[in-house]
Amino acid sequence: MNAVTCVLLLGTGFLLLPSAHAQCINVTLPNVLGLGSCIGTRLQACPDTSDGLFPDLTALLVCVVQVLPEAGNPAAVLFHVAGLLETVLGRLGIAADITSISNLLCRPFGFQLLPCENFTSGTLVCGEPITVSLPSVFNIGSCLNRTALFCEAGQAVRDPILTELVEAIGCIVSGAPRTMGLSLAKALVCPLVEILKSATREFAAALPFGFIFGAMARVIRALTDRLVSSVVSC
Repeated sequence: MNAVTCVLLLGTGFLLLPSAHAQCINVTLPNVLGLGSCIGTRLQACPDTSDGLFPDLTALLVCVVQVLPEAGNPAAVLFHVAGLLETVLGRLGIAADITSISNLLCRPFGFQLLPCENFTSGTLVCGEPITVSLPSVFNIGSCLNRTALFCEAGQAVRDPILTELVEAIGCIVSGAPRTMGLSLAKALVCPLVEILKSATREFAAALPFGFIFGAMARVIRALTDRLVSSVVSC
């Protein structure tokens, strides 16, 4: 499969865009878990208006989050995206300790219930790398400038690759200008809620004591309700 070339021109704000001649840098993303297929041809070539910029950037970030459940079991995925979820919650003004919740799902009362240490089984392989062209004036270039993100076609998908990819998305959301950052956070709500719900279902199926699940389910349901209420629908 040929490399997917995604060209995004990002300015310092949601409505302020650089000129068509702004200097760009090339960043290579790992084509993991079918990320290249998700992106496909959805992105424009160098959108020079906010109407083209935001959908392209949203598609890129949402595709990353949507493919993550393919990496491993739901609780492990939640465990490794806890930081990203907390970043999204922070931009939405919602306070929640996702790290503690994910730790409790994986190790209730200190004993391991679900396998959460490994992000992926190690049996998955990368596709042809995805090349993204970005302007050097926006924080996205620095967020994606991570050596662990590189993965050649046929190479095994290792945990550091996925971890760096998730951290890069969190970096973009937290560093984006105010209006854009809020909009990007809202765009990630629905796929992140699905990860949270899937992990809860896995926890319920593995837990031998129903009363413990009831308490945990109420906490998670309250959180997902607040998340979903921040967007139009999921």
